[in-house]
Amino acid sequence: MGFGLGMVLTAFTIFPPKSASDWAAWIQAVGSIGAIVGAYTIGQRQARASLDQAIHLRDMEIKAKGQAMTAVVEAATKHAASIRGLAERMPFVPFYGYWRLLGKEETEAVIRSIEALPLHELASADKVIAVTGIRSSLARVRSECAKLDEMENSPLLQLGYQKLAESLAAEGKFVEFHMNKYRGEVPPAHSASSA
Repeated sequence: MGFGLGMVLTAFTIFPPKSASDWAAWIQAVGSIGAIVGAYTIGQRQARASLDQAIHLRDMEIKAKGQAMTAVVEAATKHAASIRGLAERMPFVPFYGYWRLLGKEETEAVIRSIEALPLHELASADKVIAVTGIRSSLARVRSECAKLDEMENSPLLQLGYQKLAESLAAEGKFVEFHMNKYRGEVPPAHSASSA
């Protein structure tokens, strides 16, 4: 802008106006240059404002997606903790009733929800590892609980339930570890085996 103003002043010095029509031409030229500079400046400001708004909207969308994905992962973690707690506190018959009436279907719904997460949109490799760990653990919970159906009339059912409770306790710890990893609360040097 300073360069342009310098050129105008130089031209004004070399070709000074001598008549009223020269003055009018100079005023028109300076006004035209001012209008061009003004239009350029306004366009730049509008373009920058549009870019800033687009960046802000994108950031809000990324944040909302992240919050939604975190809610799914937290729901899966709570579900695993709930099943673990029920198995630890309930005798076999009430737990088996819960599993057949609600637990199996709830577990399937949670697994479907976590499987639907777009892993490529998670913010880090640690989150991808954590989500796949939680998903695997829930699949093992489902598999272990499904063994109850296979043992329904077996005399070893009570022993099977004790093993199930132990297995669910281990899976619950595994899910907790991966949820902490998802939140970034586990140092990278740790592994699932040290949880």
